[in-house]
Amino acid sequence: MSYSSAVDISLRFTVPVERVWQAIVDADEFASWWPYGGHIDAHKGGSIHLSTPRPKKKRDRTLTGKVLKCDEHERLVIAAHAEPRDVDTRVTLLFSQLKHKSRLRLVEEATDDALSAVMVTEIRDGWREVLAALDTHLAK
Repeated sequence: MSYSSAVDISLRFTVPVERVWQAIVDADEFASWWPYGGHIDAHKGGSIHLSTPRPKKKRDRTLTGKVLKCDEHERLVIAAHAEPRDVDTRVTLLFSQLKHKSRLRLVEEATDDALSAVMVTEIRDGWREVLAALDTHLAK
């Protein structure tokens, strides 16, 4: 059985892309909806520290690293180290404005070793849970 060693998730929101961007890059707003703690200093060279759930696991996943690229309302590229699996990854958030909605596309891929199918599932499920919290926040 083959699988992609990258996680690729797209969500659409009924708010403008600027609103989605703000919810992620504004520290106070980010803290109000991100359920597991963390921050993103959204500028080139800025630090990140995020926790995401690992469904059916006792320990959350922790990402630490730095922002490689930051194009306002368009793109955040983050180089991260993930624990407890000890994997270096790259997380790319792509923001786009559609005709009546906005879209956020999240891609996470290993930079050194291929991710196992189990890790891809853990990562995907964790991101889905966190992004569901963003969707709920933006719907208010």
